[in-house]
Amino acid sequence: MSPATRPDGLRLGVKLALALAGVAALIAMLLLVWVGPATGEALRTRSASLVDAGANALRGLAADDSRQNREILTSLIDETTAARRRTLIDLPLELYGGDVSAIRSALQEKDAARGAILRNNVAVLTREVERRNAARIDAEARTLVAQQDRLADGIAKDLRTTSLLLAGLVLAISLAGFGVGLHRLVVLPVQRLGMATRAIARGELGVAIDVPRRRDEIGALALDFARMLDELRSSRALIDAKNAELRTWNERLEQEVARQTAHLESTVLELRRAQRRLVHAAKMSSLGTLAGGVAHEFNNLIGGIRGCAREAIAGEPDAERRETLEVIARAAERAGEVTDRLLRFARQRVVPKDEVDLAEVLREALRLIESRARAANVASALHVGVALPLRADASALHQVFLNLFTNAVQAMPRGGQLDVDARRDGDEIVVTVRDTGIGIAPEHHDRVFDPFWTSKDTEAAADSRGTGLGLSVSHGLVEAHGGTIDFVSEPGRGTTFTVRLPARGVPADDAR
Repeated sequence: MSPATRPDGLRLGVKLALALAGVAALIAMLLLVWVGPATGEALRTRSASLVDAGANALRGLAADDSRQNREILTSLIDETTAARRRTLIDLPLELYGGDVSAIRSALQEKDAARGAILRNNVAVLTREVERRNAARIDAEARTLVAQQDRLADGIAKDLRTTSLLLAGLVLAISLAGFGVGLHRLVVLPVQRLGMATRAIARGELGVAIDVPRRRDEIGALALDFARMLDELRSSRALIDAKNAELRTWNERLEQEVARQTAHLESTVLELRRAQRRLVHAAKMSSLGTLAGGVAHEFNNLIGGIRGCAREAIAGEPDAERRETLEVIARAAERAGEVTDRLLRFARQRVVPKDEVDLAEVLREALRLIESRARAANVASALHVGVALPLRADASALHQVFLNLFTNAVQAMPRGGQLDVDARRDGDEIVVTVRDTGIGIAPEHHDRVFDPFWTSKDTEAAADSRGTGLGLSVSHGLVEAHGGTIDFVSEPGRGTTFTVRLPARGVPADDAR
């Protein structure tokens, strides 16, 4: 999960600190609500028990003391009574006369009664002392209980304060130690793992994992994470290798597809060219038959007209009539040239002779158009590396390239560049004729080699209109040599004609 999409929340250290603070608050509440009151109540109960035990002990001591005092006083009274009785016996009552026995008996009875009264007084006094002692002990006990209660409350309060302070100090020290230990042992390793996880999520598998030396849960987690990262790196390396292999196969496949596509396009183009040649051949065959018949008949008629006109001119003394006859003769000559072209178009016959140097044929054809090219401000250049021998009809090839050069110059009425390139390409000789003229419109490409069709009816070429037989005758002558002629053109940028001829020439019996 990236930092932008990670949900907001408290950090682990904050959560643990809050948990510890909650534990501290809970302990403080226990101290305040339960430990303090319970301790104070225990102190009061223990103090009351001690006071009661002390009071009971004092009561017992007071009772023993009263009993002992009573016994002592009683013994003292008895001893006094006995002493007086001995003294009474020892008194010489005979000296005083009277009934000595009666006197003694009376004195003894009176002394005995006095002793009984004294013993009774001692008993009463003892009980009163005991009562007063018990009352004083009870009062002192109540005073002590009250003092103990106040002391217990103070001790409980001090105990609560001391307990809180001690608990707070212990918790603070524990929190500090626990927090430092937790931060170093848990938070920092988890943060490092989190940073490593985010880096891996971004695709950065080169990140280093810090594996702690200790073998606790965090250390085991970091070790497992490092192992997982190693496996991811291995998987990434394997995937990269597979991707590289896949890219290589894709490149090979694309190259093969491109090669097959190029071959298919070349085959389709060749099929289209072959189809056009077949259609053109059928068209030319039909037109040739028709043109041959028409030209033969017209040639006979035109020959008769031309002969009659020449005879009439020779015997005509009138200058005006001679001029009219000259016009008829010249028209017959031009008509004869047209019919002658029609006959050549109909026959398109090639008579191979000795070996011909195509380079010399091209030079001758260029020399013939030099004056016209200079007049049209057209620069020409011939690029031929070596001699290009082949068996062919030199006159027919001369006518083919003269037609192409003438058309190229006429297509550049405002000047331009004519480049002729001839080279050997395997078993073929390839000649390209390139001009920078007005070009041919795409809608006219299919009619370029049709007989009697010409594009020289535009304003740019109004002074060079033709009969439309030049390219048609050239096409037939090239095919009669076993070659092909094709072109590419773009309006405003020029036209390039490509002539391909077999380097070995044509069979001697080939005729069309």
